[in-house]
Amino acid sequence: MRRKPTSFLGFFVLLFVLMLVLCSCFGSNNLKEIRLKDNSIIEISQGDFSYEDKKLILIYKNNQEEEIDLKEDMIPEVERLKFFKIGEHEVKIVYRRLNTNMKIKVNRKDFEDIYSLLGYTCKYDGQPHKVELNNDLPEGATIEYLYGNSFINVGEYDVKAVISKDGYNPKTLSTKLIIEKADYDESNIGFNNSTVIYDGKAKTIEATNVPNGVIVKYSTYYLDSNIGIKEAKEAGSYKVVASFESLDGNYNRIEDKEAILTIKKAKYDMSNVKLNDYTKTYDGIDYIPSLDSTSILPHGVSVQFKCYDSNDNLVESNANAGEYKIVASFTYDDDNYEPIPDMEATLTVEKKLIEIKDKISFEGKTVNYDGNSHSLELSGTLPEGVNCTITGNEKTYAGEYSVVARFEPPSSNDELDIKEIRADLIINKISGNVMVYDSALDKEREITTSDVYFSNGELKIKGLDLDNYHISDIKFYDALNGDIIDANNLENGKEYSYSINFGFVDTNVNKSITLEPLLGMITYTNL
Repeated sequence: MRRKPTSFLGFFVLLFVLMLVLCSCFGSNNLKEIRLKDNSIIEISQGDFSYEDKKLILIYKNNQEEEIDLKEDMIPEVERLKFFKIGEHEVKIVYRRLNTNMKIKVNRKDFEDIYSLLGYTCKYDGQPHKVELNNDLPEGATIEYLYGNSFINVGEYDVKAVISKDGYNPKTLSTKLIIEKADYDESNIGFNNSTVIYDGKAKTIEATNVPNGVIVKYSTYYLDSNIGIKEAKEAGSYKVVASFESLDGNYNRIEDKEAILTIKKAKYDMSNVKLNDYTKTYDGIDYIPSLDSTSILPHGVSVQFKCYDSNDNLVESNANAGEYKIVASFTYDDDNYEPIPDMEATLTVEKKLIEIKDKISFEGKTVNYDGNSHSLELSGTLPEGVNCTITGNEKTYAGEYSVVARFEPPSSNDELDIKEIRADLIINKISGNVMVYDSALDKEREITTSDVYFSNGELKIKGLDLDNYHISDIKFYDALNGDIIDANNLENGKEYSYSINFGFVDTNVNKSITLEPLLGMITYTNL
């Protein structure tokens, strides 16, 4: 139990020995140099030196180093006065008879960071504007605005002010004062679409009620292509842009305004222009169309003519007889004038009259049937080129025939005073009946036209004994022109001439005897 004190005593002896060893190693006799850990220039505000975080390095003879805090008592009082002198200094540090220097730069104090200029934005109103400081200055401090603090005109002003006080660094403040352009009152400016009639002069649209101090410039563009042009004269649609320029820089520019300028096509005065119908007699020469002699074409208008026949075909010549349509079409400034309608007139080229009526004759005649062919003839001399065709001639059998002499002019450009002449060719019957002798009866027998009739489309002769007599031939003729008509082509209800040839057998002489034909008129019936 007594050994415990002995153990404590031994511990203290050991500790003392250790301290002696340390003292022998780090004692002042072994310290050879001191220096600051950070040897750079230390900047401080006037009188505001801080020892915090500043370290002193002790260097021993055995080159071992020790770091200790820099204490106030390591700097002599006279050296500490340098903390209040503006500028760069070396401050002596003393430790155990060793010293070193500390480089300092003493700066003036800074104002608190609570000051600013209150910039703002406003509209131009013709009045002066200035900025204010946001806080009151400390006692003894002053503020000076470097470039003034009163502004009227539009602009963006960099306002600078310096706060000053003894012992303080001047504090420069800056802000912006923006005076924006004011707006003109545009409510009464007029710039509207406009429509005018083409007259060859330049046209535009002008703005009205423009504010004082504003000038207007106009630009004109093709509406469809937006290509700029110097001026608008021709008919069409244009975009006119009014650009407003203010002579007072304190106002915003008035936005461009646009309007549509329409130059409508003008109308030509054609009231004095006439195209008349014209009639002439065929002379083989083309008619050259022209306007009425009193017509006055407007300046820049010319006329061309075309000729169409009655079938509306374009023709080069109108010399031949007929009716033509003359069309006058006009060439004009169609860019700036409305279309001029075509004018139409009728050209009548009448046929040339050839008179033959008093130069010829065509007389009818009456003859008795004689078995020969008979005709009517034209007498007189026809003008050269006139052709005559006679129909209904060369008739043999009894009847009344209408013979027609038809005349044709030399050409389609001529006409005759008469086209045809009719005359009657009459061939009388020799007798109205036929007598036949029948030797079997030993007497003559009379056959008349009243005995001739149709039954079921077949010609019959009443009272004729066909055992002894026979019909050798029947012919039918057109009652008007005498043309032979086939019996199969007879028309029901129509009247025809006929001739019937008879023969009989004379049993006494044993031979056939031919009689005169029976002639007459009969209406064909198929009943």
